[in-house]
Formats: sequence, C-alpha cells, structure tokens
Amino acid sequence: MIHLKVADIEQIPLHVSEVAISSDIPAYDGSYEVAPSEETQTLLTDQKKMLQNVTINPIPSQYIVPSGTVVIDALGTHNVAAYESANVSIASAQGVKF
Repeated sequence: MIHLKVADIEQIPLHVSEVAISSDIPAYDGSYEVAPSEETQTLLTDQKKMLQNVTINPIPSQYIVPSGTVVIDALGTHNVAAYESANVSIASAQGVKF
C-alpha cells in the first residue's frame, strides 16, 4: 500500500517500475484458450484472479452440423457429410458385387 502525505506541492514526480498486488483471491489456473463446440463450456473463473485474456477461437470454416437424411439409390460415390443419416436403397443387379 502506498501512503503519500502531500502539503502545498502542486506536482510530485512518481515513477513506478513494478507493481505487486497481494490478494487472498486465488489465481485462475485453467485454459485461456477455448475451442468452439456444440456443448456448453464453462471456464471456472468465478471468484478467481485472471492473469490474461481468454481467447475464443473461431468456428472452423469446414464445420458442418449434419441434419436430415439423404437417399442413395444408385451406385457410386456420394458426399454424405452434411447429412445425419443415409437411407441406402439400391436394387440388386446381375453381376454386381456389394
């Protein structure tokens, strides 16, 4: 704690090179970087002293939330990444091995 007694002085030069803060508040010791997800994430910072900023990374550009159903009714390669499920209904053909 700094105590200054000032008497009839307009300016007092003061240079502080280092400040140490003493406190009974515990420091946060978790991650300061968060990856986005579909689930709620909680950083346990309540009543903790933070030592730096928290970084929340952007959602990756290739991030897709699959939904719906795609119907596959022909042989070949099908991109099903955007779908939650695939319904495959291909008629059997002579000479075609599955």
